[in-house]
Amino acid sequence: MELRRILRPGGIAWITLHTEGTLKDMTPDWPLWSPVMKHPKAASLFDTEARTFEGERLVLRWLSGRSYSSNVFYKEAYVRSHWGRIMEVADFRRRHPSFQDVVILRKT
Repeated sequence: MELRRILRPGGIAWITLHTEGTLKDMTPDWPLWSPVMKHPKAASLFDTEARTFEGERLVLRWLSGRSYSSNVFYKEAYVRSHWGRIMEVADFRRRHPSFQDVVILRKT
C-alpha cells in the first residue's frame, strides 16, 4: 500500500524477491544456500530434496538476543493474486539480474 501511495499514476515499482523458482535454482555457491539449507527448521518447513513448500510463501526466521532476520520465498501465483489487487503486475522476471526474481508493478 505504501508503494501505491507514493507512486504517481503510471509509476513503476521494481521489486526483487525470492520465489519458489529461487529455492529450486539455488546451488551451493549462491550466497543464500547456506543459511537456507542450514536453517534449524528447514526439514519441517519445506521439502529440502525437491525444494518445494506448501502454501503461498515460506518464511525462514532467525531470532537471537541481538538481531532478527528472515528470508521469505513467495509463490508467483501469490504475488500475482495478492499484490495484483493493489497494483498491476506488469511483468515477472526470473533471476533478473542474477540471484533474485523481479516483479514489476505499475500503479494504474
